[in-house]
Amino acid sequence: AGPPSPANHLREVFYRMGLDDK
Repeated sequence: AGPPSPANHLREVFYRMGLDDK
């Protein structure tokens, strides 16, 4: 009922947050 790798999504979110932080 969701992505096969929720961790991957979290990783992407963190990556975006990091880019935004800059």
